[in-house]
Amino acid sequence: MDGYGCRANNSKHKIHGNVIINILFLALMSLKAISPYYSRNMSSPVFFLFFAGWLFSACWINKWKIKIMFSSIITSSVVLLLWQVLMRLIGISSFGWGNYWFRIVLYGFPAMSFFIIKMYTYREKLFLAAVLLCVSISNIIDNIILWNTSRNSFVGLYYDSYVENRLTNAGTTEFNAFCMFLIPSLFLIALFAEKRIVKVIGMILLLLDIYTIIFVNPHAIALLLSALLFVLLVCVYVGAKNRKRMYLTIGVSLVLMPLIYMLLPSILRTCAALIPKEEIGSKINQVASILSGANIDESIGSSLGSRWQMALVSIESFKENSIFGIGEHNVGQSLNDFRNVGFGGHSELLDYLAKYGILGTIFLVIALYTWIKSVLFQASSNRILRYISHVVWVMFIAYSFLNKSFKLELFFSVFVIYPMVMNLILENRITERDGNKQS
Repeated sequence: MDGYGCRANNSKHKIHGNVIINILFLALMSLKAISPYYSRNMSSPVFFLFFAGWLFSACWINKWKIKIMFSSIITSSVVLLLWQVLMRLIGISSFGWGNYWFRIVLYGFPAMSFFIIKMYTYREKLFLAAVLLCVSISNIIDNIILWNTSRNSFVGLYYDSYVENRLTNAGTTEFNAFCMFLIPSLFLIALFAEKRIVKVIGMILLLLDIYTIIFVNPHAIALLLSALLFVLLVCVYVGAKNRKRMYLTIGVSLVLMPLIYMLLPSILRTCAALIPKEEIGSKINQVASILSGANIDESIGSSLGSRWQMALVSIESFKENSIFGIGEHNVGQSLNDFRNVGFGGHSELLDYLAKYGILGTIFLVIALYTWIKSVLFQASSNRILRYISHVVWVMFIAYSFLNKSFKLELFFSVFVIYPMVMNLILENRITERDGNKQS
Protein backbone atom coordinates (compact mmCIF):
# COMPACT_ATOMS: atom_id res chain seq x y z
CA MET A 1 0.00 0.00 0.00
CA ASP A 2 2.38 2.70 -1.22
CA GLY A 3 4.89 1.91 1.47
CA TYR A 4 2.49 2.39 4.36
CA GLY A 5 0.48 -0.80 4.45
CA CYS A 6 3.00 -3.42 5.64
CA ARG A 7 1.82 -3.14 9.22
CA ALA A 8 -1.89 -2.98 8.28
CA ASN A 9 -1.51 -6.29 6.44
CA ASN A 10 -0.23 -7.94 9.63
CA SER A 11 -2.77 -10.57 10.66
CA LYS A 12 -1.71 -10.71 14.33
CA HIS A 13 -4.55 -9.97 16.72
CA LYS A 14 -2.55 -8.23 19.43
CA ILE A 15 -3.04 -4.47 19.78
CA HIS A 16 0.38 -2.96 20.46
CA GLY A 17 1.07 -0.45 23.22
CA ASN A 18 2.00 2.40 20.88
CA VAL A 19 -1.33 1.95 19.07
CA ILE A 20 -3.24 1.98 22.38
CA ILE A 21 -1.53 5.29 23.22
CA ASN A 22 -2.42 6.62 19.76
CA ILE A 23 -6.06 5.58 20.24
CA LEU A 24 -6.11 7.17 23.70
CA PHE A 25 -5.01 10.57 22.35
CA LEU A 26 -7.54 10.36 19.51
CA ALA A 27 -10.28 9.45 22.02
CA LEU A 28 -9.35 12.53 24.10
CA MET A 29 -9.49 14.67 20.95
CA SER A 30 -12.88 13.20 20.11
CA LEU A 31 -14.27 14.67 23.34
CA LYS A 32 -13.80 18.21 22.00
CA ALA A 33 -14.82 17.20 18.47
CA ILE A 34 -18.04 15.45 19.52
CA SER A 35 -19.10 16.44 23.05
CA PRO A 36 -20.85 19.86 23.13
CA TYR A 37 -19.59 20.47 26.68
CA TYR A 38 -15.92 19.88 25.87
CA SER A 39 -16.30 21.67 22.53
CA ARG A 40 -17.14 24.85 24.44
CA ASN A 41 -14.97 24.39 27.51
CA MET A 42 -11.80 22.49 26.55
CA SER A 43 -9.09 25.08 25.81
CA SER A 44 -7.35 25.07 22.43
CA PRO A 45 -3.84 24.57 23.99
CA VAL A 46 -5.05 21.39 25.76
CA PHE A 47 -6.65 20.16 22.53
CA PHE A 48 -3.46 20.87 20.58
CA LEU A 49 -1.47 19.04 23.26
CA PHE A 50 -3.62 15.94 22.64
CA PHE A 51 -2.97 16.33 18.91
CA ALA A 52 0.79 16.59 19.53
CA GLY A 53 0.60 13.40 21.60
CA TRP A 54 -1.29 11.66 18.80
CA LEU A 55 1.28 12.84 16.25
CA PHE A 56 4.20 11.64 18.38
CA SER A 57 2.65 8.20 18.86
CA ALA A 58 1.79 8.03 15.13
CA CYS A 59 5.47 8.64 14.27
CA TRP A 60 6.35 5.91 16.78
CA ILE A 61 3.96 3.49 15.05
CA ASN A 62 5.45 4.42 11.66
CA LYS A 63 8.98 3.86 13.06
CA TRP A 64 9.85 7.54 12.45
CA LYS A 65 9.80 7.18 8.67
CA ILE A 66 9.27 10.56 7.00
CA LYS A 67 7.85 9.27 3.73
CA ILE A 68 4.30 9.80 4.93
CA MET A 69 5.10 13.50 5.38
CA PHE A 70 5.15 13.84 1.59
CA SER A 71 1.69 12.41 1.11
CA SER A 72 -0.46 14.64 -1.12
CA ILE A 73 -3.18 14.78 1.54
CA ILE A 74 -0.76 16.37 4.02
CA THR A 75 0.86 18.63 1.42
CA SER A 76 -2.49 20.11 0.34
CA SER A 77 -3.46 20.76 3.99
CA VAL A 78 -0.12 22.48 4.71
CA VAL A 79 -0.32 24.66 1.58
CA LEU A 80 -3.89 25.71 2.48
CA LEU A 81 -2.85 26.70 5.99
CA LEU A 82 0.33 28.47 4.85
CA TRP A 83 -1.65 30.63 2.42
CA GLN A 84 -3.93 31.74 5.26
CA VAL A 85 -0.91 32.51 7.45
CA LEU A 86 0.68 34.47 4.59
CA MET A 87 -2.45 36.62 4.28
CA ARG A 88 -2.14 37.31 8.01
CA LEU A 89 1.55 38.20 7.75
CA ILE A 90 1.07 40.72 4.93
CA GLY A 91 -1.83 42.37 6.74
CA ILE A 92 -4.82 41.42 4.58
CA SER A 93 -6.20 39.27 7.43
CA SER A 94 -6.30 40.21 11.11
CA PHE A 95 -7.47 36.82 12.44
CA GLY A 96 -6.10 35.94 15.89
CA TRP A 97 -2.90 33.88 15.75
CA GLY A 98 -4.23 31.30 18.19
CA ASN A 99 -6.88 30.24 15.68
CA TYR A 100 -4.24 28.92 13.29
CA TRP A 101 -3.05 26.36 15.86
CA PHE A 102 -6.60 25.12 16.01
CA ARG A 103 -6.71 24.81 12.20
CA ILE A 104 -3.59 22.66 12.17
CA VAL A 105 -5.67 20.02 13.93
CA LEU A 106 -8.79 20.63 11.83
CA TYR A 107 -6.94 20.30 8.51
CA GLY A 108 -5.06 17.36 9.98
CA PHE A 109 -8.19 15.20 10.44
CA PRO A 110 -8.18 13.83 6.85
CA ALA A 111 -4.46 12.99 7.20
CA MET A 112 -5.14 11.29 10.54
CA SER A 113 -7.85 9.19 8.91
CA PHE A 114 -5.49 8.37 6.04
CA PHE A 115 -2.84 7.23 8.53
CA ILE A 116 -5.29 5.07 10.52
CA ILE A 117 -6.57 3.35 7.38
CA LYS A 118 -3.06 2.66 6.12
CA MET A 119 -1.28 1.76 9.37
CA TYR A 120 -3.80 0.18 11.76
CA THR A 121 -4.62 -3.50 11.62
CA TYR A 122 -8.24 -4.55 11.19
CA ARG A 123 -8.57 -5.33 14.90
CA GLU A 124 -7.10 -1.96 15.89
CA LYS A 125 -9.47 -0.10 13.57
CA LEU A 126 -12.38 -2.09 14.97
CA PHE A 127 -11.42 -1.17 18.53
CA LEU A 128 -11.00 2.52 17.63
CA ALA A 129 -14.34 2.58 15.80
CA ALA A 130 -16.04 1.10 18.88
CA VAL A 131 -14.47 3.77 21.12
CA LEU A 132 -15.47 6.68 18.85
CA LEU A 133 -19.00 5.36 18.34
CA CYS A 134 -19.40 4.95 22.12
CA VAL A 135 -18.37 8.60 22.60
CA SER A 136 -20.78 9.65 19.83
CA ILE A 137 -23.79 7.71 21.04
CA SER A 138 -23.28 8.62 24.71
CA ASN A 139 -23.46 12.30 23.73
CA ILE A 140 -26.54 11.68 21.59
CA ILE A 141 -28.32 9.89 24.43
CA ASP A 142 -27.26 12.60 26.88
CA ASN A 143 -28.75 15.27 24.58
CA ILE A 144 -32.00 13.32 24.26
CA ILE A 145 -32.27 13.13 28.06
CA LEU A 146 -31.31 16.79 28.48
CA TRP A 147 -33.87 17.93 25.89
CA ASN A 148 -36.65 16.05 27.65
CA THR A 149 -35.70 17.07 31.20
CA SER A 150 -34.13 20.55 30.89
CA ARG A 151 -35.04 22.13 27.54
CA ASN A 152 -33.98 25.62 28.66
CA SER A 153 -30.38 24.39 28.67
CA PHE A 154 -30.35 24.77 24.87
CA VAL A 155 -30.93 28.55 24.98
CA GLY A 156 -28.12 31.03 24.24
CA LEU A 157 -25.34 28.47 23.84
CA TYR A 158 -23.29 30.76 21.59
CA TYR A 159 -23.21 33.58 24.12
CA ASP A 160 -20.98 33.88 27.20
CA SER A 161 -23.82 35.56 29.10
CA TYR A 162 -25.53 32.13 29.32
CA VAL A 163 -22.70 30.64 31.40
CA GLU A 164 -24.90 28.08 33.14
CA ASN A 165 -26.08 26.67 29.78
CA ARG A 166 -22.59 26.64 28.29
CA LEU A 167 -21.55 24.39 31.16
CA THR A 168 -24.08 21.73 30.14
CA ASN A 169 -23.75 19.17 27.34
CA ALA A 170 -26.56 20.74 25.29
CA GLY A 171 -25.79 20.56 21.57
CA THR A 172 -25.77 23.48 19.11
CA THR A 173 -26.03 23.58 15.31
CA GLU A 174 -22.59 21.95 15.08
CA PHE A 175 -23.72 18.92 17.09
CA ASN A 176 -26.79 18.72 14.85
CA ALA A 177 -24.48 18.63 11.82
CA PHE A 178 -22.37 15.93 13.48
CA CYS A 179 -25.49 13.79 13.95
CA MET A 180 -26.46 14.40 10.33
CA PHE A 181 -23.14 13.16 8.95
CA LEU A 182 -23.07 10.25 11.39
CA ILE A 183 -26.04 8.80 9.46
CA PRO A 184 -23.89 7.24 6.66
CA SER A 185 -21.61 5.47 9.19
CA LEU A 186 -24.52 3.99 11.14
CA PHE A 187 -26.28 3.17 7.86
CA LEU A 188 -23.25 1.11 6.77
CA ILE A 189 -23.07 -0.69 10.13
CA ALA A 190 -26.79 -1.52 10.07
CA LEU A 191 -26.56 -2.97 6.55
CA PHE A 192 -23.08 -4.43 6.16
CA ALA A 193 -21.81 -5.44 9.62
CA GLU A 194 -20.53 -9.00 9.79
CA LYS A 195 -22.55 -10.11 12.84
CA ARG A 196 -26.32 -9.84 13.12
CA ILE A 197 -26.16 -8.43 16.65
CA VAL A 198 -23.91 -5.61 15.39
CA LYS A 199 -26.42 -4.90 12.60
CA VAL A 200 -29.22 -4.65 15.16
CA ILE A 201 -27.13 -2.33 17.34
CA GLY A 202 -26.30 -0.23 14.28
CA MET A 203 -30.01 0.08 13.43
CA ILE A 204 -30.89 1.11 17.00
CA LEU A 205 -28.11 3.72 17.00
CA LEU A 206 -29.25 4.99 13.60
CA LEU A 207 -32.79 5.46 14.93
CA LEU A 208 -31.46 7.30 18.00
CA ASP A 209 -29.38 9.55 15.74
CA ILE A 210 -32.37 10.36 13.51
CA TYR A 211 -34.54 10.95 16.59
CA THR A 212 -31.98 13.50 17.83
CA ILE A 213 -31.97 15.35 14.50
CA ILE A 214 -35.78 15.54 14.40
CA PHE A 215 -36.67 16.17 18.03
CA VAL A 216 -33.64 17.50 19.95
CA ASN A 217 -33.16 21.23 19.35
CA PRO A 218 -34.03 20.77 15.65
CA HIS A 219 -32.65 23.11 12.96
CA ALA A 220 -34.34 23.67 9.64
CA ILE A 221 -31.38 23.21 7.27
CA ALA A 222 -30.01 20.16 9.12
CA LEU A 223 -33.50 18.62 9.09
CA LEU A 224 -33.90 19.21 5.35
CA LEU A 225 -30.42 17.94 4.40
CA SER A 226 -30.66 14.96 6.78
CA ALA A 227 -33.89 13.85 5.10
CA LEU A 228 -32.29 14.28 1.68
CA LEU A 229 -29.16 12.41 2.79
CA PHE A 230 -31.14 9.48 4.15
CA VAL A 231 -33.32 9.26 1.02
CA LEU A 232 -30.25 9.27 -1.23
CA LEU A 233 -28.55 6.56 0.85
CA VAL A 234 -31.63 4.34 0.59
CA CYS A 235 -31.90 4.99 -3.17
CA VAL A 236 -28.24 4.12 -3.71
CA TYR A 237 -28.52 0.94 -1.67
CA VAL A 238 -31.71 -0.20 -3.43
CA GLY A 239 -30.53 0.61 -6.95
CA ALA A 240 -26.75 0.17 -6.81
CA LYS A 241 -26.76 -3.06 -8.85
CA ASN A 242 -28.50 -1.31 -11.72
CA ARG A 243 -27.25 2.21 -12.44
CA LYS A 244 -30.31 3.25 -14.51
CA ARG A 245 -32.67 2.03 -11.81
CA MET A 246 -30.66 3.88 -9.17
CA TYR A 247 -30.79 7.20 -11.07
CA LEU A 248 -34.49 6.68 -11.75
CA THR A 249 -35.13 6.01 -8.04
CA ILE A 250 -33.17 9.12 -7.04
CA GLY A 251 -35.02 11.24 -9.62
CA VAL A 252 -38.45 10.07 -8.52
CA SER A 253 -37.53 10.57 -4.84
CA LEU A 254 -36.33 14.13 -5.43
CA VAL A 255 -39.56 14.94 -7.28
CA LEU A 256 -41.75 13.38 -4.59
CA MET A 257 -39.95 14.91 -1.59
CA PRO A 258 -41.49 18.42 -1.94
CA LEU A 259 -44.94 16.87 -2.39
CA ILE A 260 -44.45 14.65 0.67
CA TYR A 261 -43.15 17.65 2.62
CA MET A 262 -46.39 19.54 1.88
CA LEU A 263 -48.83 16.67 2.48
CA LEU A 264 -47.18 14.72 5.30
CA PRO A 265 -48.02 17.11 8.18
CA SER A 266 -51.77 16.81 7.45
CA ILE A 267 -51.52 13.02 7.09
CA LEU A 268 -49.62 12.71 10.38
CA ARG A 269 -52.09 14.89 12.27
CA THR A 270 -54.94 12.73 10.97
CA CYS A 271 -53.14 9.58 12.11
CA ALA A 272 -52.44 11.12 15.52
CA ALA A 273 -56.12 11.86 16.00
CA LEU A 274 -57.00 8.22 15.27
CA ILE A 275 -54.44 6.74 17.68
CA PRO A 276 -55.96 6.08 21.14
CA LYS A 277 -52.68 6.43 23.07
CA GLU A 278 -52.19 10.13 23.79
CA GLU A 279 -48.42 9.82 24.28
CA ILE A 280 -47.85 8.33 20.80
CA GLY A 281 -50.25 10.81 19.21
CA SER A 282 -48.36 13.69 20.84
CA LYS A 283 -45.07 12.53 19.31
CA ILE A 284 -46.68 12.22 15.87
CA ASN A 285 -48.11 15.73 16.20
CA GLN A 286 -44.67 16.97 17.16
CA VAL A 287 -43.20 15.56 13.93
CA ALA A 288 -46.04 17.18 11.96
CA SER A 289 -45.32 20.53 13.62
CA ILE A 290 -41.62 20.29 12.79
CA LEU A 291 -42.34 19.47 9.15
CA SER A 292 -44.69 22.45 8.89
CA GLY A 293 -42.05 24.80 10.28
CA ALA A 294 -43.08 25.00 13.92
CA ASN A 295 -40.97 24.04 16.97
CA ILE A 296 -37.71 24.68 15.12
CA ASP A 297 -35.40 27.68 15.02
CA GLU A 298 -37.17 28.89 11.86
CA SER A 299 -39.03 27.35 8.94
CA ILE A 300 -37.05 25.79 6.12
CA GLY A 301 -38.27 28.41 3.64
CA SER A 302 -37.33 31.40 5.81
CA SER A 303 -34.02 29.75 6.72
CA LEU A 304 -33.06 29.33 3.08
CA GLY A 305 -34.19 32.89 2.37
CA SER A 306 -32.09 34.39 5.17
CA ARG A 307 -29.07 32.35 4.07
CA TRP A 308 -29.44 33.68 0.55
CA GLN A 309 -29.40 37.26 1.88
CA MET A 310 -26.25 36.50 3.89
CA ALA A 311 -24.65 34.82 0.87
CA LEU A 312 -25.17 38.03 -1.13
CA VAL A 313 -22.97 39.87 1.40
CA SER A 314 -20.10 37.47 0.67
CA ILE A 315 -20.68 37.65 -3.09
CA GLU A 316 -20.53 41.48 -3.02
CA SER A 317 -17.28 41.40 -1.03
CA PHE A 318 -15.81 38.95 -3.53
CA LYS A 319 -16.72 41.23 -6.44
CA GLU A 320 -14.85 44.09 -4.80
CA ASN A 321 -11.74 42.02 -3.91
CA SER A 322 -11.79 39.05 -6.26
CA ILE A 323 -8.06 38.16 -6.37
CA PHE A 324 -6.91 38.18 -2.73
CA GLY A 325 -10.23 38.68 -0.94
CA ILE A 326 -10.98 40.91 2.03
CA GLY A 327 -9.04 38.78 4.49
CA GLU A 328 -10.22 36.94 7.59
CA HIS A 329 -11.01 38.88 10.73
CA ASN A 330 -12.22 38.25 14.25
CA VAL A 331 -15.97 38.68 14.41
CA GLY A 332 -18.79 38.56 16.96
CA GLN A 333 -21.85 36.31 16.88
CA SER A 334 -24.56 38.64 15.51
CA LEU A 335 -25.44 38.94 11.82
CA ASN A 336 -24.48 42.62 11.87
CA ASP A 337 -21.01 41.66 13.10
CA PHE A 338 -20.57 39.41 10.05
CA ARG A 339 -21.91 42.04 7.65
CA ASN A 340 -19.56 44.68 9.08
CA VAL A 341 -16.50 42.63 8.11
CA GLY A 342 -17.90 41.76 4.68
CA PHE A 343 -19.17 38.17 4.72
CA GLY A 344 -22.44 36.46 5.61
CA GLY A 345 -21.14 33.89 8.08
CA HIS A 346 -23.47 31.10 6.96
CA SER A 347 -21.82 29.64 3.85
CA GLU A 348 -18.37 28.11 4.25
CA LEU A 349 -17.54 28.17 0.55
CA LEU A 350 -18.92 31.63 -0.31
CA ASP A 351 -17.44 33.13 2.85
CA TYR A 352 -14.06 31.64 1.99
CA LEU A 353 -14.31 33.10 -1.50
CA ALA A 354 -14.94 36.54 0.03
CA LYS A 355 -12.13 36.18 2.59
CA TYR A 356 -9.36 34.76 0.39
CA GLY A 357 -10.44 35.50 -3.18
CA ILE A 358 -9.78 33.36 -6.23
CA LEU A 359 -6.19 32.47 -5.30
CA GLY A 360 -7.07 31.26 -1.81
CA THR A 361 -10.12 29.37 -3.05
CA ILE A 362 -7.96 27.47 -5.56
CA PHE A 363 -5.92 26.08 -2.64
CA LEU A 364 -9.15 25.21 -0.81
CA VAL A 365 -10.55 23.34 -3.82
CA ILE A 366 -7.29 21.41 -4.22
CA ALA A 367 -7.32 20.49 -0.52
CA LEU A 368 -10.98 19.40 -0.61
CA TYR A 369 -10.38 17.35 -3.75
CA THR A 370 -7.35 15.66 -2.18
CA TRP A 371 -9.14 14.95 1.11
CA ILE A 372 -12.19 13.53 -0.62
CA LYS A 373 -10.21 11.48 -3.13
CA SER A 374 -7.76 10.06 -0.58
CA VAL A 375 -10.16 9.34 2.28
CA LEU A 376 -13.72 9.02 0.96
CA PHE A 377 -13.02 7.25 -2.33
CA GLN A 378 -10.91 4.41 -0.95
CA ALA A 379 -13.73 1.98 -1.83
CA SER A 380 -13.52 2.51 -5.58
CA SER A 381 -13.63 -1.26 -6.16
CA ASN A 382 -16.99 -1.64 -4.40
CA ARG A 383 -19.93 -0.16 -6.28
CA ILE A 384 -22.32 0.36 -3.33
CA LEU A 385 -19.68 1.88 -1.05
CA ARG A 386 -18.43 4.07 -3.89
CA TYR A 387 -21.92 5.44 -4.57
CA ILE A 388 -22.53 6.01 -0.87
CA SER A 389 -19.25 7.95 -0.69
CA HIS A 390 -20.44 10.10 -3.60
CA VAL A 391 -23.61 10.87 -1.66
CA VAL A 392 -21.56 11.83 1.43
CA TRP A 393 -19.27 14.26 -0.35
CA VAL A 394 -22.11 15.79 -2.41
CA MET A 395 -24.05 16.43 0.81
CA PHE A 396 -20.91 17.80 2.48
CA ILE A 397 -20.48 20.30 -0.37
CA ALA A 398 -24.21 21.15 -0.24
CA TYR A 399 -23.97 21.75 3.51
CA SER A 400 -20.85 23.90 2.93
CA PHE A 401 -22.89 26.20 0.69
CA LEU A 402 -25.66 26.53 3.29
CA ASN A 403 -23.72 26.63 6.56
CA LYS A 404 -20.31 26.71 8.22
CA SER A 405 -18.81 23.28 7.61
CA PHE A 406 -15.16 23.65 8.64
CA LYS A 407 -15.99 22.67 12.19
CA LEU A 408 -14.44 20.00 14.40
CA GLU A 409 -17.71 18.12 14.81
CA LEU A 410 -18.46 17.87 11.12
CA PHE A 411 -14.88 17.12 10.04
CA PHE A 412 -14.60 14.38 12.64
CA SER A 413 -17.80 12.75 11.41
CA VAL A 414 -17.01 13.05 7.68
CA PHE A 415 -13.24 12.60 7.57
CA VAL A 416 -12.53 10.32 10.55
CA ILE A 417 -15.50 8.17 11.59
CA TYR A 418 -17.09 7.54 8.19
CA PRO A 419 -13.86 6.59 6.30
CA MET A 420 -12.86 4.22 9.10
CA VAL A 421 -16.26 2.49 9.20
CA MET A 422 -16.25 2.23 5.40
CA ASN A 423 -12.74 0.75 5.45
CA LEU A 424 -13.77 -1.84 8.04
CA ILE A 425 -16.75 -2.86 5.92
CA LEU A 426 -14.57 -3.04 2.81
CA GLU A 427 -11.82 -5.08 4.49
CA ASN A 428 -14.37 -7.50 5.91
CA ARG A 429 -16.03 -7.99 2.51
CA ILE A 430 -12.63 -8.60 0.87
CA THR A 431 -11.74 -11.13 3.59
CA GLU A 432 -15.06 -12.94 3.12
CA ARG A 433 -14.56 -13.03 -0.68
CA ASP A 434 -11.02 -14.42 -0.34
CA GLY A 435 -12.24 -16.99 2.18
CA ASN A 436 -14.96 -18.13 -0.20
CA LYS A 437 -12.43 -18.53 -3.00
CA GLN A 438 -10.15 -20.67 -0.82
CA SER A 439 -13.02 -22.90 0.27
